[in-house]
Amino acid sequence: MADGSLAGHSIHEVKDLSLPQQLYLYERTRRFKERKRINSSSERGVDTEYGSQEAPPLCEVTDGDVEERVDNPDSTVYLIFMEGSTRTRESLRNAAVYHGVKVNEFQAESSSFKKNETITDTMKMLSVYSTQRSVFVIRSALEGVCSWLRTAMSAHARRMGVPTPSFVNAGDGLFTHPIGEFVDIFSLLEHNQ
Repeated sequence: MADGSLAGHSIHEVKDLSLPQQLYLYERTRRFKERKRINSSSERGVDTEYGSQEAPPLCEVTDGDVEERVDNPDSTVYLIFMEGSTRTRESLRNAAVYHGVKVNEFQAESSSFKKNETITDTMKMLSVYSTQRSVFVIRSALEGVCSWLRTAMSAHARRMGVPTPSFVNAGDGLFTHPIGEFVDIFSLLEHNQ
């Protein structure tokens, strides 16, 4: 996967990204961390060359010169945590802020969920507030919620003339936590270079 833009993908399970897409994600992450390490060393006056700790590439990346930052305030990340979480929520909030997109933190305990509004109705309402891409990061006790919403929201987005939102599973019940799995896999790859 040479130009592996992952924009617009929903991730309910790790297998929602093909192996080439995962390798692309890990390689872009590795390069991003290396650039940050070099910039940090330069700011402190430490002499370092790019690639001094560089491992062989995991895959070809033809868009490696494209900045990772989205920098589009018309795109929105919605953090919808219906279960307690500190590390995952804060990590994803900080990532969204870094990328220059609008961040909305949905407060389930004070929402229309209390009036029995369904999660599908809530997502339909929120999806039309963003004029560009919407990404819903969801942590819920409901297993399969991201998969369901990905299916349910396509027709609504077409009808409303908005881009189909993406859904990222930040943990659903006892089922899966793909973000944590991606981080674990990357950590293993990084450790073994």
